[in-house]
Amino acid sequence: MVIRHRGVVLIGGTLVSLGFAAVFGGSLAWHLCGFLAVLCVLLGYSQLGPLSGVRVTRTVAPGPYYADGRLDVSLTVVATRWPWLHLVVTDRLQSAQGEAEFRFVLTTIGNRVQSINYRVPDLSRGSLEFTDITLSTGDIFGVFERTLHVNAEVLCLQIWPKIVPLRRDEVKSSLCWEGRPLRLRHSQREITQLQGIREYVPGDRLSHVHWRTSAHTGDFKVKHFEPEDPEEFIVVLDASRYFSALDWELAVSIAASLAHAACRSQLPLRVAALDAPLGRAPSSAGGGALFKMMDFLSGLPHGGEHDEALRWGHNMLVISTRERRDAWQGVAMTFVTVGAGGVTSLSDWRTALGSMHSSERVRR
Repeated sequence: MVIRHRGVVLIGGTLVSLGFAAVFGGSLAWHLCGFLAVLCVLLGYSQLGPLSGVRVTRTVAPGPYYADGRLDVSLTVVATRWPWLHLVVTDRLQSAQGEAEFRFVLTTIGNRVQSINYRVPDLSRGSLEFTDITLSTGDIFGVFERTLHVNAEVLCLQIWPKIVPLRRDEVKSSLCWEGRPLRLRHSQREITQLQGIREYVPGDRLSHVHWRTSAHTGDFKVKHFEPEDPEEFIVVLDASRYFSALDWELAVSIAASLAHAACRSQLPLRVAALDAPLGRAPSSAGGGALFKMMDFLSGLPHGGEHDEALRWGHNMLVISTRERRDAWQGVAMTFVTVGAGGVTSLSDWRTALGSMHSSERVRR
């Protein structure tokens, strides 16, 4: 219970009126005392009742959640039968942009179960954590107030980067190198080194038949080659300190768009960032690949300090700024410029992809 300055004034006025009525008497003075007595009863009544008996359940819309999107939240409030005049419900959440509060005033008289639906707009990339829920009530004059923190379930949501859906030809336009389009992972693999000789099975190529061994044994024998995995393309985000905060979000969104499309099209791709250890760079292969890649990108802050040297090959698409083009010259096969002199929006980048031939590289 918090006694505010108005409460001090009310108590002082009550004592003065009682003293005035006792000393001078008169109907007016006693009527004033009666009014103040009723007022004190109402104030005391508002402080009674089991506030701890109120139950609040929080439900959020299912994900995934993307930056610049919105999140629908529902609160179910089950109050006791004590007829408070009002009940204030405050839901708090924390993100990279700070703490936000959503406050709602409920009338509990005749409404034991109520639902509150609200929307969190303009989500930001990163983690979004719903912390505690606060209940508060008081008198109609705002003199006294009671507050209780509800131990609601803490929810931590991962907000993925904003993406633009890409067609397969647009992905190939951005990920091709030396005019060679990427193969699907489930396509036929190329052959490399000879592993041995095996029995012929229907469907084997006649060019693979080992005629000398077949003539010696009397049965068809074919050469057994070691399969080669398709080459994996790497999308590299340059160190974030070279970007402004706005350009960094655009660079992450470009990488996320490629990662999202690669997972859906089964293209061999890996996403790396110089701000993060290269061992954490997720691949589009394996179970949960999309979640791993998008969670990795959503957790990349602006102004990281890791800046690990890249140790992979030349099959890279590097996303950086115009000032860094010379630093990547001869290292990256494809270079995407973000910011001044390059891509300034996701729609601009997609338009550039759609106007390119599949054998060209993205050069902005």
